[in-house]
Amino acid sequence: MSSPINSEGSDRVCVFCGGRIGSSDPPEHVFPKWLRKFRPKGAVFLHIPRLPIRGSVLSGPAMPEFRSKNLELTADTVCATCNHGWMSDLENEGAPILIPMVEGRPQGFDIERQVLVSTWVTKTALTFDQAMPPDGRGMPVEYCRWLYEHRLPPLGARVGLAHYEGRDGQFVRGVYHGLYDELSPDLVPTGPSEAHRTTIRIGQLVAEFTVTKDTEPVLTVRGGDLTDVLVTIWPAVAATSWPPRLRFNDASLESFTSPSNPAST
Repeated sequence: MSSPINSEGSDRVCVFCGGRIGSSDPPEHVFPKWLRKFRPKGAVFLHIPRLPIRGSVLSGPAMPEFRSKNLELTADTVCATCNHGWMSDLENEGAPILIPMVEGRPQGFDIERQVLVSTWVTKTALTFDQAMPPDGRGMPVEYCRWLYEHRLPPLGARVGLAHYEGRDGQFVRGVYHGLYDELSPDLVPTGPSEAHRTTIRIGQLVAEFTVTKDTEPVLTVRGGDLTDVLVTIWPAVAATSWPPRLRFNDASLESFTSPSNPAST
């Protein structure tokens, strides 16, 4: 697809709708502004781009962590129409459900709520990825286009929600993994990642977004059964509730977001 030239002389196109991005179009905030009033004093935002995983081996070049005292993480690959249109609507519709969970208050989830929050998690994970430098992005653009066209997570996606009670001093924490199905003879990733995983924690809410095409990664957590700590809301098949029976502490969340053995990749 060729990139159209807009009236301001820019050749940028929106990663979601494919429309023109004007030179004066504001970037899309990855995390909504309403989160600011919930951030404890001194708490930080931390992005951890983990190494790609192939089998049980961590491989590929290390990428630096990004740490900030504000939530001004933005993506400049989104047009004003998407930014102020369906994305803004999604934030406004999701806020009444998400705010209580950020504070740790229970929420019921009928199918409609599961679809809404799953779509919000997908949008946040994808814009989070787009906020990275071009050579540091992992998610395929086709996921962005699918979300725009269907307002649903892409095919092969799973979304789960967990509850965090640790004290790591971070208000927002994001971790991305590129996943590979098999190990190459030289232990080096070849080609783009075959699956993608992003875990985002905001306050006491943990959202897990994983997309695979052919196989499903086995996710584990130290000290318990994953079904006790993660409520699956996508695919949405039946009413459920949050929080789950068990909560993440710092050690168990780290084990969940930092797979380093065959059972956790």
